[in-house]
Amino acid sequence: MLYLHHQDLNIRYLEENTNSRHVSYQQKAFELMGNWLRGQEHFEFTTSGSTGAPKKIVHHRNQMSASARQTLQRLKIEKGSTAVLCINPDFIGGAMVLVRALVGKLNLLMLEVQANPLQKVDRPFQLISLVPLQLQRILDDNKPEEVRLLKNCDHILLGGAAPSLTLENRLQGLPNHVWSTYGMTETVSHIGLRKLAPKPAADFFTLIGDTEIDYHKVDQLAVKGSVTNGKWVKTNDRVEIISENKFRILGRADHVINTGGIKVQPEKIEYLLEPTLKAFGITNFFIAGIASEQYGQEIALLIESKNDLDTNQLNDTVRNSGSLNRYEIPKRIIVLPEFQYTATGKIKKKETLKSAYDL
Repeated sequence: MLYLHHQDLNIRYLEENTNSRHVSYQQKAFELMGNWLRGQEHFEFTTSGSTGAPKKIVHHRNQMSASARQTLQRLKIEKGSTAVLCINPDFIGGAMVLVRALVGKLNLLMLEVQANPLQKVDRPFQLISLVPLQLQRILDDNKPEEVRLLKNCDHILLGGAAPSLTLENRLQGLPNHVWSTYGMTETVSHIGLRKLAPKPAADFFTLIGDTEIDYHKVDQLAVKGSVTNGKWVKTNDRVEIISENKFRILGRADHVINTGGIKVQPEKIEYLLEPTLKAFGITNFFIAGIASEQYGQEIALLIESKNDLDTNQLNDTVRNSGSLNRYEIPKRIIVLPEFQYTATGKIKKKETLKSAYDL
């Protein structure tokens, strides 16, 4: 059985109907499920485009089935449990919510894709996939019924972006399982999970299913398993492999900043700066390397804000925060009224940085 905004729908509905009256993401979900039930073998997806031009990826249903089974088995999700779709099914993360429901014979609660998807929800659920901003919004709204539903959910999967340090700390009080996921379109969503709650949180990802990992190009991750059709997929993610099934993410190789011969990972700086910037009301920012005659590259902090910021005070606070070493401290602060974003809400860093120089 499928539940759509409190309306019960039969699986047969998906096999026999498409319905243009539904909003686009619901229509896309119905189409995918209908095609799956009709036995379609290949499904095409587009990458988010946050680290380059979006590209088309085609997966066989066997890869998608393997991914679904691996998640269901790892989390011990039983037949008849209720899963929630509240992220865009155009992309692999949302599409795999649907496939897990079909493969695992789960009930599906399809909600509106919005900042707080739990508004007006009156049914309990056992599995929900969210982006960090959605979970942050639910916690910020702090409505008793929404928080109760969230805490009673067995497993919360966070994907699309890394959770902030502030959000991770807030999650320590939750009694249920919250997981940060690692994966991409090429790996048919996540292949690794990092526990965020209940405490203590882990600082490493653990592989699920039959996935194997190795290095390529010294410290960059390569992945192979049923979800990749048995082929090695090379990534741009710098990692520390702890054991055959555990690894830490250090950041993307194509994001490394070489400043005066010292290689700096911007993701680390962003993670450490987040609490300091939050005190200034800054939530959208990123670190980038910009050309420098003296250093080759110098570290810049880009901030999205339509308000006037005292950048001198902010610069002093960042320098004196004690969280960064001298090579990691930004030498420039650039404030822009608006960043550029992908369809999935990720910052398009290269385009945003270019716009800073085009102003």
